[in-house]
Amino acid sequence: MHSAILYVSKRRQTVATRTAARRVDVGREDRVPLILAGLLVLLLLVISVTTLGREAISSFLQRVAQLKVPSWLAWMEQASYPITYVVWAVFAMGLVLVAIRLTKLGNWYALMSQLRNWGLVESADPADVRKGLLIGAVMAGLTAFSWMFLSPVPIIPGAVHLRTFAFVPGLVALVFGRATGFLAGYLGSIAWALLAGYWILPHTPVVDGILVGALTGSAIAVILRGGKSRQELLSHIQENRRRWVVKCALVNLVAGVTMAFFVGASLNVTTAGGVPWWAGFFAIGVMSDTIPMVLCTAFLAEPLLRIVQWRSELPNF
Repeated sequence: MHSAILYVSKRRQTVATRTAARRVDVGREDRVPLILAGLLVLLLLVISVTTLGREAISSFLQRVAQLKVPSWLAWMEQASYPITYVVWAVFAMGLVLVAIRLTKLGNWYALMSQLRNWGLVESADPADVRKGLLIGAVMAGLTAFSWMFLSPVPIIPGAVHLRTFAFVPGLVALVFGRATGFLAGYLGSIAWALLAGYWILPHTPVVDGILVGALTGSAIAVILRGGKSRQELLSHIQENRRRWVVKCALVNLVAGVTMAFFVGASLNVTTAGGVPWWAGFFAIGVMSDTIPMVLCTAFLAEPLLRIVQWRSELPNF
């Protein structure tokens, strides 16, 4: 009886401490990121859902589509084939090495431990792995839904679609871990391509899915979060918000443009008639993915971290 009362007392004290910590308000400066995040989400929804927003985007895309490839980038049309074949070979070798390693290790947990040692996952704990896989699958569904229904504007019909919410995998990686962000990007790309009619073999599962998950998901967390906990990352952001915004924007810019470079080459090789590399690169690297990543990730990360920072049951996978 005494131990039960003591447990209840400690539980109430813990809840009170967490509640008090959540209510700490440093002042007006702390509200600015929340206000900006709310305005950004509202703007994205207005642009994506309203007829006026879609018509404005379509008109802009038609003008941009008339831009001609710069002469100093014309060589990429021929270079797309060797670049794409090298990417395929690298991914195939990676899969073979993982399969061989799994065979030698003999069980799933040992493989997770090895992936953690390589820095590909943040935890090999079975509970974290299960929760991470579940959250990754849920976030992949959210990614596919947002790309398909909240921004249904084709840039290159059948090849490139406006992805206003391209920042979702990076946010998931920052909040829930690099492997969870990879799953959100990879599985989200697969689901979106199948449902929206943008499935291209072998481009979608081999190049687009992997690079979206790795570069716009995992890499964002590897560079910006590193080994920090959620609380440590939130403190880091709040120490110098201007530095965080600039650093986050630059990392997302490099990740988005790098992803577009290789995905544009793959589209040139795998699509019927061959989407020109410049068109694919510019459509993805500028119009579709990179701009939302640069503008939104930094401002949305802090509110999400505030919401989940005290949820110790959430994994870092």
